[in-house]
Amino acid sequence: MAAVFAGDAAPFQDGPRRANSDNVTTTQGTNLANACVLVSAVSLQDKMVSFEMNDLKKIGLGLTGFGIFFSFLGIVFFFDKGLIAMGNILFLSGLGLTIGLKSTMQFFTKPKNYKGTISFGAGFFLVLIGWPFFGMLLEAYGFIVLFSGFWPTLAVFLQRIPIIGWIFQQPFVTSFLDRYRGKRVPV
Repeated sequence: MAAVFAGDAAPFQDGPRRANSDNVTTTQGTNLANACVLVSAVSLQDKMVSFEMNDLKKIGLGLTGFGIFFSFLGIVFFFDKGLIAMGNILFLSGLGLTIGLKSTMQFFTKPKNYKGTISFGAGFFLVLIGWPFFGMLLEAYGFIVLFSGFWPTLAVFLQRIPIIGWIFQQPFVTSFLDRYRGKRVPV
């Protein structure tokens, strides 16, 4: 800690002292340094706004979670088409609220995502018309193709979980996961 003497300028003062010219330049330099810190803090805060969790994103994450839960229940209850269809609708609406409608549409309509989008949509249609087993197979393929860019991020996350992370840190698992690491996340 630096000691502040009576003749030094205080970092936070109401105005410059006019006692001597050395004190004025010190005060102006201190005010300039404080202003630079304030500007950098404000610009850092502006950059962090995009990661802010607003109410729509919270609702979207909840809907996505319920969608995954209902899809899981539909599979457990011997491919119940009602639960699977409800899970799909909740998952897609939650994804739209979480990342935004425009980003969702851009993600699904990218040319490199056409195969996954068509597979996921065709699987959803098969679930709706009453063929949930084949629909879920097609949806699973579409899901893997669409979200394959997220697997490296998911692998790093799983390795850092305290209880089960040690499984994903084993050499045979890390060698499998390292093949996919370094690819860009698609969104």
